[in-house]
Amino acid sequence: MRASGTPHRSRPHLRVIPLWLLAALLAAGGANCFESLQARGPFAQQREESDSYYQKWLEEDVLYIITPDERAVFLKLTTNEERDRFIEEFWRRRDPDPGTAENEFKTEHYRRIAYTNERYFSGIPGWKSDRGQIYIKFGPPDSIERQPAGGLYRRRNSEGGGETTVFPFERWWYSHIDGIGDDIEIEFVDKSRSNEYRISLNPQEKDAFLYIDGHGNTQAEFEGTARRAERITAPLGVDRSNPFLRRADLPFERLRRFAQIQKAPEIRHKHLQQIVETRVRYEQLPFTYRADWIRVGSRALAPITIGVREGDLQFGADGRAGQARLNVFGQVTGLNGQIAAIFDDDIVKDRTRAEASGVTALYQKMVLLDPGRYRLDLVVEDGYSGKIGYVRAGLVIPAVDEQKLQAGPVILVEKAEPIEPDAAPQMFRLGNHKILPRMSNRIPPLRYLLFYLELYNAGIDASSAAPLLDLTYQLVDERGVAAEKQDAGARRAVLVSDQRVALLEYLSLDQARSDSLKLRIVAEDRVTGQTLSIEYPVLIQR
Repeated sequence: MRASGTPHRSRPHLRVIPLWLLAALLAAGGANCFESLQARGPFAQQREESDSYYQKWLEEDVLYIITPDERAVFLKLTTNEERDRFIEEFWRRRDPDPGTAENEFKTEHYRRIAYTNERYFSGIPGWKSDRGQIYIKFGPPDSIERQPAGGLYRRRNSEGGGETTVFPFERWWYSHIDGIGDDIEIEFVDKSRSNEYRISLNPQEKDAFLYIDGHGNTQAEFEGTARRAERITAPLGVDRSNPFLRRADLPFERLRRFAQIQKAPEIRHKHLQQIVETRVRYEQLPFTYRADWIRVGSRALAPITIGVREGDLQFGADGRAGQARLNVFGQVTGLNGQIAAIFDDDIVKDRTRAEASGVTALYQKMVLLDPGRYRLDLVVEDGYSGKIGYVRAGLVIPAVDEQKLQAGPVILVEKAEPIEPDAAPQMFRLGNHKILPRMSNRIPPLRYLLFYLELYNAGIDASSAAPLLDLTYQLVDERGVAAEKQDAGARRAVLVSDQRVALLEYLSLDQARSDSLKLRIVAEDRVTGQTLSIEYPVLIQR
């Protein structure tokens, strides 16, 4: 039995006019009569039921998961045969295991619809509710904080602290959502107390005492250092002066996340994933890549960067003008065979005035990984020429030693720009800079060598609440030291967090007499007494 409100999934049966009735109509000279029956009789009813089936499939069954492009194509179809083929292909493209008889994605999708109709009904079918939409698209959250009756609520520090009375609300948390990111929090509030929970962008929306002076003060309001009016008029209720405010709480970030969860999950380049699964090697489109890592607590963010020589791209459909378009698919797999990360994106690149002879970084994806060894598969396709490049390589995330001064990988930099701390997420961001990396240690003849490095586990001086690192940077060639710079106390370094010290420095190449150099970096920690020395080869390509 189909759950109440569940969208239809079966097509209506066709109705056939008996031959004796058709013959009688024609014998009666009833061409007009036949046309009348066609307009008002069984054929019309058949057409109406068929139209209803396809409309229900589009507006209910797949409303939240069909992409705008797919929807536009479906609406242009003119025959039921075309629509049937489209629906079959729609589910096939989402089948996670085409080798089995069952389409697990389709089965799970309709299970979610049935669940939401049973669980989230509130005068409207559960699948139409905000909670139903999120559940159908992303599945059950990893955790739910519920306060179904409202009442007394102690705010989190990021919300300002203090106690108040709230409307019924739920806070859903997802550790990861493909295409959106990690640590995703979605709050629903039932202000009407009718079980119709609405997605809330404003953390103050659940506060029943928000407009009642003297009740439900935040900690700052209780201490007299803030006024309630400022909280009410702040964009999305976010008090930027709150020292416990998280990045995810910023108004722009909330709006960005809201826009992301409204979109349908995209299945764009399924054929590129099949290249990885079948292990076919393609070398039609040469490209380079680099995989670095940045420590974040006990885990690491691995920026995976892809570069393509401009001369290898086709610009425009005619190959002469316009933009180049690339499709990128990447997969990071652990040694146990489990997929740790997967990404599927599009790149658009404008032609430069002078065609670049070198490889330029075009794309970067940050993936969150535990320490360990991984397999990295990358597929890049030229959107115009159809040429494909494929690379399989190893990726190692080193283990964390909290007691030891450690360094991340040295990254030679092509271009660096400062970024505001609360700026929107973007590619090539490392710390507080946008860092466009060089794709290898081979560099053209330049005046300066620019590089980026992060240090971890530096001791914190109690008086200054900052690291005390003596840093020495050297460029060494066959004759000795060609360039040197010192930074006592790491005054030019940036403390990203208690565990991360970011170094963005340059050295002059004017005195280098050899094309084969070594970049040497020595860090001496005055607090812990530890010393760390790093050497990185640099080749000047003339």
